[in-house]
Amino acid sequence: MSISGTNAMAMKKLTFRADADKLELARLIAESKGTTLEEEVRQWLKDYGERRWKPTPGKPEKKQIRKSPKE
Repeated sequence: MSISGTNAMAMKKLTFRADADKLELARLIAESKGTTLEEEVRQWLKDYGERRWKPTPGKPEKKQIRKSPKE
């Protein structure tokens, strides 16, 4: 969405290291879905940020740590 020639959604560059074989497989899967790996990562990040991401079955979900008030 553009407003008066400006981008309403700020974007930041994300850089990380990952196994080359897994990246290539992920790229091929995205391509088979008619999209790009970049778009798939953006969608995952959006879902994760909106807490719509589901943990892998069989793995315990991380619990939020609540800090107790200092006495």
